[in-house]
Amino acid sequence: MRTPTLRDVARACRVSPATVSKALSPHEDRCDVSAATREKVRAAARRMGFAPSPSHARRTRRLWRNIGLLWGRFAPFTTGVYHGVLDAIGGRLADRGWRLLYTPVTSSDAWHEMQMAQRLDGVIAVSHVPDAVLEALVRAHYPAVLLNLRTSLPLPQFLPDEAAGMRELAGHLAALGHRRVLYMPHRDHGVGHFSESERRTLLHGECARHGMSVADVAAGRIDAAIAACRAGATAVVCYDWSDAPALVATLQAAGMPVPGRVSVACCSDLHWFDLLTPPLTALDIPVRALAETAADSLLAQIDGAAAPAAPVLLPTRLRIRGTTGPVTKPRAKTASRR
Repeated sequence: MRTPTLRDVARACRVSPATVSKALSPHEDRCDVSAATREKVRAAARRMGFAPSPSHARRTRRLWRNIGLLWGRFAPFTTGVYHGVLDAIGGRLADRGWRLLYTPVTSSDAWHEMQMAQRLDGVIAVSHVPDAVLEALVRAHYPAVLLNLRTSLPLPQFLPDEAAGMRELAGHLAALGHRRVLYMPHRDHGVGHFSESERRTLLHGECARHGMSVADVAAGRIDAAIAACRAGATAVVCYDWSDAPALVATLQAAGMPVPGRVSVACCSDLHWFDLLTPPLTALDIPVRALAETAADSLLAQIDGAAAPAAPVLLPTRLRIRGTTGPVTKPRAKTASRR
């Protein structure tokens, strides 16, 4: 049986081949045919089994050379793990002759308005982008990549290897002799990032494999962590980068030296953790490398390359510094001599 061609679809719909080409473009914002004609052409193509060639989208579009940075809040994070990520993405794109435009989105309608106003060739979605927006990207077959954002939708995802990181952290604490570990979750719990639940689950599982117990303390409750350490816990793992330095300082002030009495580690490393006293042990999340890899992949997609089918994981490395050490038993009090 002969494979249907674009001209076959045009004859079936009684339109020109150029109209069929435009109607089958995945970029609705650049299609100057009516919605009714577009749907008629697409229905005919499906019925006849016609599929555009992989290079069709590239041939039927002009490039504005604009990439949108989608963020699910009104301003992107520029501190914490995301320190330098805008420089990494913007620099990578600028080197290739592209511009980065910030596109805050809180709904699929907001995304569509931004797409039309800014004339985007593709998007990099970063952290907390609503599911409705991601679904709109899939429906439109829009060139897109997800940075440090996990979804079950068929979109290219560039992620840190959280499992490997937690495996290394738990193994490090076990090797130091720790058996009772505390976990302090995100102080802004429920903002929607996959790592909120994933890191906790992974840490519990890895600690159990090493014969260690893990107890959760309330987010941001440093006083509760101090009380648990007095009761026998010897290590604390903080999800949030802002909790760890404060916890170390409070432990020291409470007469529980770090790491002499309690070890402290953080789930994400910052460039200034080396400057603390003592320097803080933390997992290095390779967000900059992920950003550059994601930007390269997006430009390759726009140029006609296939998107990666499986999530791309980059290694997460444990940076062992001065806040973790071997378990030491508290000194027994000796009776004073008269």
